[in-house]
Amino acid sequence: MSPRYSENILEELRSRCDIVELVQSYLPLKKAGRNFSACCPFHEETKPSFNVNPERQIFKCFGCGKGGNVFHFVMEREHVSFIEAVKMVADRVGYQLPVEKTAPSEGRFKKQDLFDAVSFAVRFYQQTLNSETGTKGAIYFGSRGLTAETIAELKLGYAPSGNSLHGAAREKGISDDVLEAAGLLVKDEQGALRDKFYNRVMFPIFSPDGRAIGFSGRVLDDGIPKYMNSPESPLFTKSHVLFGINFTREEITKAQHGIICEGHIDFATLYQNGVRNAVAAQGTAFTPEQARLLKRYTARVTFAFDSDRAGKKAVVRSLEPLILAGLEVRVAEIPEGHDPDSFVRARGAVEFSKIVEAGKDFFDFLYHFLITEHDITNRQGKLDVAGEMLAAIKKMPNEIVRDELLRKLSQNMHISVDALRVEMRKIRGSYKPFAGRAEAVDKRHSAEKELIHYALWLNNNFDEVVTTIRPDDFQRPECRVIAETLIALSKEKEKVTFDDVLNRIEDGEQSALISEMMMSGSPKEDPYTLGELMDAVLAPRRKKRKEELKRLMEEAMRRGIPIDPEWQEEYVSLHKDCMRRTGDRTAAAR
Repeated sequence: MSPRYSENILEELRSRCDIVELVQSYLPLKKAGRNFSACCPFHEETKPSFNVNPERQIFKCFGCGKGGNVFHFVMEREHVSFIEAVKMVADRVGYQLPVEKTAPSEGRFKKQDLFDAVSFAVRFYQQTLNSETGTKGAIYFGSRGLTAETIAELKLGYAPSGNSLHGAAREKGISDDVLEAAGLLVKDEQGALRDKFYNRVMFPIFSPDGRAIGFSGRVLDDGIPKYMNSPESPLFTKSHVLFGINFTREEITKAQHGIICEGHIDFATLYQNGVRNAVAAQGTAFTPEQARLLKRYTARVTFAFDSDRAGKKAVVRSLEPLILAGLEVRVAEIPEGHDPDSFVRARGAVEFSKIVEAGKDFFDFLYHFLITEHDITNRQGKLDVAGEMLAAIKKMPNEIVRDELLRKLSQNMHISVDALRVEMRKIRGSYKPFAGRAEAVDKRHSAEKELIHYALWLNNNFDEVVTTIRPDDFQRPECRVIAETLIALSKEKEKVTFDDVLNRIEDGEQSALISEMMMSGSPKEDPYTLGELMDAVLAPRRKKRKEELKRLMEEAMRRGIPIDPEWQEEYVSLHKDCMRRTGDRTAAAR
C-alpha cells in the first residue's frame, strides 16, 4: 500500500463503495448463489468465470486469475495506479480525502521539482557510499565484483540510517511536500515524516531518457523486505520501467537485440563486462507496458534468468506480454547453479554471449519445460502440455508463424494438425501457464499458500506462524511478499485480517492469490494440518542447516579438532525432526 493514505481511510472507502454496485456500473452481473457472476471483463470468454462476493467485498476470476477488492478492480479496469484508483473510488462515493493524510497535490509544485528531488537523492546516496558511513555498502558492491568505475557510472549508492536524506534535503531547501510526493519520505505511525530508504544499497532507476525517477534498495542484513522499491508517484510506476534501459537503449537498437535479466547485480555485472544490450525486470514477471517499452528499440529479445526451476517459471510467466507485443522471444540456458552474474564472473562475457546466441526459441523452451512438469506418457499429461502450448501459439500475432508452430507441435506430440486446430479454436482468454493447476504441479507452493490461508482464517495460530516462519522460507514470489506483509502487520496489530493484507498490496498477482483464499472459505481447524504445513515450508531451511552442520562436523573431524557439542545436539534434533515427519506421513498413508 502506498503510504499516502492510512488504513482507516482505505477501510472507510471500502465500506462506502459496495463492490457489487461498482462492478455493475461496468458490466451486468447475475446472481449465482451467494455470489454474482459474469463473463470476465479482463479476458475473452463465453462461459462466466468472473465472480463477485458481496460478503467479503472482493472479486475473483477463475479464468484469468485476477482478483482483489474495489481498488484492485478499478486499477485493472481503468489501467491506473493504486493511488489513482483510491482517488477514483473516493470521487465515486463523494468522500473528501483529508489533506493531512494524502500526498501533496501536484498543483502545489512542478513535476520538475520531483525530478530535482530524486536527482538530489541519487547524489546524496552516492556521496554516502563514498564516505565512512557507506562502508557496508562499499563492501557489498566489492563482494559482488563491481569496480569503482561501474559503481560511479550506474550511480549506485547507500542509504544510511536515521533521517539523513531528510535533513540534507531540508538544508538544500527541498520541501517536505516534494520529497513525500517523490517517494523519498513516508509517514510513520505517529504521522511524522521519515526517510523511505535506510540501511540499504541503492540502485537508482531512470527513465529511458536518463532522468532519475525512483529507486530499488537492497537490505544488507536479515531485514524485510529484502528489496524495496519507490512507491508509485507521478514519476515512477514499477510495472512501466526497466532497470538500466537508459544506459543500454542505444546498444539494444544497434544490435536489434535485447537481453532480459532478473536482478540489478546481473545487469551491473553484464554491463561492466561489456554486455551493453541488457535490461533488468522490475518484478516477478514482465508486464505489457515493459514489453511495449522494449519494442521501441528492438523486435528480438532473449531471457537470461536464473537456471533453477523458479527462474524458468519466471520466464514462462513473462512470455505472454512479449508474445502479444510481437517480439521474437528466445531463452538462454544458463548452466545449472549459475545466474548471469556468477556465470560471467566465472567464465567471462564471451562465453555468456555464446549461450545467449544459442538460446532456444520460446516454443522449444516452453515445450521442454512443460514436458518436465507433466507426464506425457499418460493421456492427461499429454492433454495438459498440448493445451498450454496451444494457448501460447494462439497468442502469436502472425498467422504464418502460428501455422508453422502448429506443425512443429504436431510433429513433437504425434497429434494431427487438424486436431490441434480444432482444440486451439476452443481456447479463450489469456495465456496463463499453470493457471488452476499450479498447486497440483508443485506441492510446495501449495503448502506455502495453504499456510498463509490457515494463519489468516484461524487467527489463534497466527502468532505461531509469524514468529517461526521467515519470508525467505517461501519460494513462491507472491507468497513471499504476502508473508512479508503479514509479519509487518503483526507488529502493528493484534489481529490481522485478509482485508488488512489487501489494503497493503498493490500487485495484481498477490491480490489475486489473497482473493482466491478468501473465496475458498475457512479451512478446518486442525493442529496436525498446521504442523504439516509448517514442516513443508520450513523443510528447505532445515535441510540446508542440517547439511551445513554435517559439513562443519566432517571438516572438524578431518582437521582433528573437537566437534562442538552444540552442533551435534542441533544436528540430532534436525535429524529426529526429519524422521518424525517421515513417520507421520507414513502413518497417515496407512
